[in-house]
Amino acid sequence: MKTGQRYFGMTLAQIGILAVLALVACIVIGILGTLMLNLFPSTQQAEPTYTLQPGPTPVLTSTAWPTITPIPDWQEYSFADAQARIWLPASYIGGEPATSSEMIRENLKTIFNDEAFTRDIEGLLAIPELDFFAFDTKFVDSARFMYVGTEALNPDLDLSMDYYLNRMMNNFTGASDRVVERQIAQLDHYQAGKLVVETKVLSGDVEQYITMVIYMVRVDDTLWLITFRTGREEIKDYQQIIESSVNSFWVQPH
Repeated sequence: MKTGQRYFGMTLAQIGILAVLALVACIVIGILGTLMLNLFPSTQQAEPTYTLQPGPTPVLTSTAWPTITPIPDWQEYSFADAQARIWLPASYIGGEPATSSEMIRENLKTIFNDEAFTRDIEGLLAIPELDFFAFDTKFVDSARFMYVGTEALNPDLDLSMDYYLNRMMNNFTGASDRVVERQIAQLDHYQAGKLVVETKVLSGDVEQYITMVIYMVRVDDTLWLITFRTGREEIKDYQQIIESSVNSFWVQPH
């Protein structure tokens, strides 16, 4: 992906948000229209409340596979031509969209029984830069999802993680968006940029909130974007799963 394109400048993340909202609200309308609004965001911006943990952003070079202790009742996924790995609870179903989109789609139809919602997810799966997608079969109502995408970086540009965090934040400038956390996080194997974003939407006359936790990891000349999504009221219970999963993320050497 070229720098400046919005697939992982957060177009992908916003499509993900809309997918969750389509299920939670049981209303499958306006996804493409909302996507276009996110591509050309309003100049009105909600006042963000975030914490910043400054620090240097080294360009990491991947090394040999680490020894990771298996997590009970979890499973390991490999993707991006077996270049990357991540662990998720066994209740998740997922795979690489390039080779597993039909399996994912059929499971979505069976579990959610909503063809319109499945069609919306297909739009997400069709994005070329999406390397992995998975959903939790235990949380049908709130639709817990996670996905991983990549952005190819210009090796001649030595840009800091603060730059990528700020660029990502530019995709959440609407009055319904609120960045509640922004920091440089130290994972088990990598340093990462981290954003936690809340988005408010209306379902009829009822306000609904979802939360996205987004990690950005630069390895070699690739920016990996790992996103977890759930309802705002569930984020505390989901946090341990998110942290265990993202800490298991690893990229194989070139």
